[in-house]
Amino acid sequence: MYCTLDQLIAQFTLLELQQRAGVDPGTGELNEAPVLTAIAAASRQIDGYLRTVYPLPLSDGVIAESALPEMCGHIARSILYQNIENEPVTMRYKDAVQWLRDVQAKKITLGPTDTTVAVTGTMAVRAVSSNFDWNKF
Repeated sequence: MYCTLDQLIAQFTLLELQQRAGVDPGTGELNEAPVLTAIAAASRQIDGYLRTVYPLPLSDGVIAESALPEMCGHIARSILYQNIENEPVTMRYKDAVQWLRDVQAKKITLGPTDTTVAVTGTMAVRAVSSNFDWNKF
């Protein structure tokens, strides 16, 4: 999965998640099952975009250094709002999907450790001999 429950709480607040997923009547704690289901569904949706460009699963380092946890959060949040119209949630979802399309189209990379995207272009290298005496070192 591309984000954790704790990351989602940090991104959107515990109160908002409780309002969307409910509270366990026995403990008064967040009902985690719908939230984890939404994270899993969001991660599967992300995999659909990434699988054409990257070998999956991605390493934890690539995920952590990328915007994937945040984008997964936006998608998971929109799943939790499934039948409730909320313009900011819809806008963030559309932004996340557009970001994924840009990654898929190789317009952007996942981050500094992303070594799977080929660099295009050419470089000319010319070998020359040196008159320097390297044996003195």
